[in-house]
Amino acid sequence: MNIPSNTAFPRLQRATVQDADRLADLAARLFEWTYRGQDDPQDLATYIQEKFTPAAMARTLTDPNAVIFMAEAESGLCGYSHLQLESAAPEVVAAHPAELVHLFVDPRWFRQGVGSALLEAVLATAVREEADILWLIADHRDSRAKAFYAKHGFQWVG
Repeated sequence: MNIPSNTAFPRLQRATVQDADRLADLAARLFEWTYRGQDDPQDLATYIQEKFTPAAMARTLTDPNAVIFMAEAESGLCGYSHLQLESAAPEVVAAHPAELVHLFVDPRWFRQGVGSALLEAVLATAVREEADILWLIADHRDSRAKAFYAKHGFQWVG
């Protein structure tokens, strides 16, 4: 793992409703960075305005089936993951499914273990909550995400 010198590895913690503002800011910024140039700019802006406002994030954080982990370095938040328990698409057949809704890492922290640490926290939570499947949707155009999930044992189904 390549950690920048003079920088402590980010600590992971479960987000609370008090983190809604900071988390919404991070989520909007990383989502926009990830999809900029791939999607219609207006559609992207609309989605971000609907999903990543402090109020929307606060609603998610009060959902008893939502588990959000934040990675925080000395310089501030650098990644997050959102696990949604009891969530399934029609194609997902399971008694207790769990969905990895989002896993985003600030590009300055790529290849330093932050994404893997966030995914490990999600996997441990899914096991503890007795989920019988963990599924996600990744953009087929995102080769970085595809490689990350394949490295961690996920299989492409559709």
